[in-house]
Amino acid sequence: MNAKVVFRIILVMIAVVVIQASIMINLRIDGAHPEIVWLLPIAAGLLGGAEMGAAVGFFSGLALDCLLPTPFGLTAFVGVLLGAGIGLLAERTGLADDGGVWWMLPALGAGLSALSVVAYDAFGIVLGEDQFSSIDLVVIVGVVAVVGAILMIPVWLAMSWAVGSRSGARRSRSGEASW
Repeated sequence: MNAKVVFRIILVMIAVVVIQASIMINLRIDGAHPEIVWLLPIAAGLLGGAEMGAAVGFFSGLALDCLLPTPFGLTAFVGVLLGAGIGLLAERTGLADDGGVWWMLPALGAGLSALSVVAYDAFGIVLGEDQFSSIDLVVIVGVVAVVGAILMIPVWLAMSWAVGSRSGARRSRSGEASW
């Protein structure tokens, strides 16, 4: 990955984190706000594999962690798990080869964002944060899933622009052992 690609990825991450921290945090539906930062590692994992997904999940999560009153590193940790997981799945199955994933993006955005919120909540409870046990998780998961489905394609397009050519973004699957 060259410096131009890294710079573009950083621009996309900054834009999404700023939108999350300035707009989405104030957009409340029944007390819950959308969380679009989870879409970054999903898109990066699909486009660049496990390593890129984990890196984007870590750095975007870390940037958002600087702005949240939750345990520092929690968003980054969940972002790493999310990006590495979807990236590994994409590498092993060829999920994103030849643009074959575009029609699945809303479902992936909804489902994986919802899963990330549940994981975030579970890890928060494990870390002893009382605020996580007193929230209405069903409402939050619903709001995050709906917004994730709607905004997954724009985030995918932004990350596709950042990565450049999708065909060269991920590691070649030739020579790798399959499941």
